[in-house]
Amino acid sequence: MFINKLSVQTGLIFLLGTTIVVGGLSWHQYSDESERLPIVAQRDAVESTRLIATSVSNEVLYRKAFPLWKQMKRIKERFNDDNVILREFAVLDDKHLVLTHSDAVHYPVMKQMPVPADGAVWNGHDIQVVQSVLHPSDGRVIGVVILTFDASSIDAELAKLRQEIGVSMAFAMLVALLIAIGMSFRVSAPLQRLSRLAAHIGDGEVEIKSFRHTPDEIKALAVSMQQADQAIIAKNRQLIENEALLKSLIDNSPAVIFIKDLEGRYILINSRYEDIFNIRHEDIVGKTDADVFDASLAAALSKHDEEVIERGDAMVLEESVPDRRGLRHYYSLKFPLYDTHKKMYAVCGIATDITDQKASSAQISKLATVVDQADEIIVVTNADGIIEYVNPAFERISGYSAEEVLG
Repeated sequence: MFINKLSVQTGLIFLLGTTIVVGGLSWHQYSDESERLPIVAQRDAVESTRLIATSVSNEVLYRKAFPLWKQMKRIKERFNDDNVILREFAVLDDKHLVLTHSDAVHYPVMKQMPVPADGAVWNGHDIQVVQSVLHPSDGRVIGVVILTFDASSIDAELAKLRQEIGVSMAFAMLVALLIAIGMSFRVSAPLQRLSRLAAHIGDGEVEIKSFRHTPDEIKALAVSMQQADQAIIAKNRQLIENEALLKSLIDNSPAVIFIKDLEGRYILINSRYEDIFNIRHEDIVGKTDADVFDASLAAALSKHDEEVIERGDAMVLEESVPDRRGLRHYYSLKFPLYDTHKKMYAVCGIATDITDQKASSAQISKLATVVDQADEIIVVTNADGIIEYVNPAFERISGYSAEEVLG
């Protein structure tokens, strides 16, 4: 499925960004038009009134009411402006008496009318423009033209603009949706495959043929994942080989080897430990000495481990532990193990059975005592007849000291 979370997010981002940009530009355009159109309409109305006032100046001067009415009616009918429509007109003389009016019923000729000051005044959608009529020769005021223009077309123009903006926004949203779909096919789908690919890094199953036609950035990521997969496989192979080598060394060692965590729980024992104490590795992992030996022996062994942990350094000591052969004596080297952060996490022990050596040493000690205490002369020489040892009896009987005859 190509439409996924990333696609939705991408689409929303494009949609939001497009809406903000297009909406901002459209609002700016609408605001400008809302301000510009009334200004243009008023400008056109004022300019048209000025031109009309100039064109009727002769008729006003001579107070030709009927020709003036005909002229103003013709102007109204032919008035053509995109922004305003001439709706009403009134032409007065300098006494503010009506010469002609579009509403002749209410404003007949020679009726007095109030006249505002020259200028333009808005009244809803209407613009009323008052313009003085000047004498063609000397420029004095000889009358007044009052025109009312309908500027309701402004609302229609703005409504049309709003409609265009709506169409633009809809088009922008459609473009954003198409971009989101395009992103799904072009980016999101390959990213999904990358995600599935990442789950197999280290399994040797990273295949990048399906990324052949994807964007260069995604293709580069796929290649990097394949390289990482190959590197991890090589590292794992090396680790497995090293682990096998280490296990072989540990299991073939004549010494008893074990590792316990800082709580005294067994993590590892070697084959020698299994054979001597008749317990399997999987049965002892997680157990303590108290689960394997009697209470007093377990306490003694645990005490030695605790000393190693407290000192943070190796210790060499002699420990005596019974097994199926009887009480055995061990020369034990115990030392702490640290992780890559230099934090102690376990204690390792390598114990060498010295029971037979101790027995031999004791026998030799007894023999030496017998020789030293014998009443007979005992002399030991090498193959060349050179004296290497004489016992005390030799010194007493011969009168020679050991220093005098040795060598």
